[in-house]
Amino acid sequence: MAPSLATLSFADAQFRSVWGRLVAARRVLLVSPRKPDGDSVGSICGLGLALRGMGRDPVLYCPDPIPAQFDGIPGAHGIMSVIASPRSNPGIAASRTPRNDTAFDIIVVVDSSDLSFAGIAEQLPQWKAKDGVLVVIDHHATNTMFGDVNLVLQASSTTQIITAMLEANRIPLTPDIATALFFGLVTDTDSFTNPATSAAAAATAARLVAAGARPGPILTQVYRQKPIGAIQLWGRAFERLRVHPRWNVAMTVLLPEDFTAFGDVAEHAEGLSNFLQTVLPVRAVLVLKDRGDGTVRGSLRTTRDGVDLGMLAKYLGGGGHKKASGFGVPGRLVRTATYWRVE
Repeated sequence: MAPSLATLSFADAQFRSVWGRLVAARRVLLVSPRKPDGDSVGSICGLGLALRGMGRDPVLYCPDPIPAQFDGIPGAHGIMSVIASPRSNPGIAASRTPRNDTAFDIIVVVDSSDLSFAGIAEQLPQWKAKDGVLVVIDHHATNTMFGDVNLVLQASSTTQIITAMLEANRIPLTPDIATALFFGLVTDTDSFTNPATSAAAAATAARLVAAGARPGPILTQVYRQKPIGAIQLWGRAFERLRVHPRWNVAMTVLLPEDFTAFGDVAEHAEGLSNFLQTVLPVRAVLVLKDRGDGTVRGSLRTTRDGVDLGMLAKYLGGGGHKKASGFGVPGRLVRTATYWRVE
């Protein structure tokens, strides 16, 4: 069973310590992990905007492209996908790279259970200064505590932790900061409908709205604007949907040909497991996605209190929460007489 995390109400000393390090640092790197979502992107954007309000100039980085549905997050267009010196890589525009070759005093990784998923394991020795600090800010119970400083707390989203840190340090929440942080709450609670939703999350959301967050445009952009190809992609998954008669687990798959048939809609597959969890009266939901790159990725969801999907995902090399987790295993999906297997 995953260890219990400390709650936000007992973290004021940690909040002051981490924020003090951030504002004292000369060079700060904020990292969203691979497969960015609203929480990870909202976290680095909200934190980055807060630091800029203090006269700092952090670098925002994500190893994967930012999905178009998160373009509306203030600051998202400033996220880099490559960090290199213009002198060492003249093909990269100087405006999209750090200003010099020096390493970072503080590297903050958000919303990632381990260093591998963060996507910077190979770069870390080069990017981290000799006396630099790796800070992890996360809310996943399966976090491996891979940072020098680990701000890993019980919360509905990582943006909820960052909101609490800013409030503990009396940092003004501008409308842009509030909007970025609200994005994370909306996506990780599936618009305040999934089991991650808590009274504390709702209270945080209310304070962010009071500070100027714009819920209407956020909800429209994330949930109500999907290309027709995304709906057709989900249709393929619906066609293959089955419920295991013994375990009462709903399962479906998406295959490489599905991801190529309907255009560039792969990012929209991420909401499928949440949707199925909402509408199906089952014990759990499993969605397997094979994009033809040698890895089968699984998304696990449940609303049942007695089911710990985080531990199952950790056993399979992934991680997450008790009621929402994911994993990746090498191989490809192959049809059998009864259903599918990974080989």
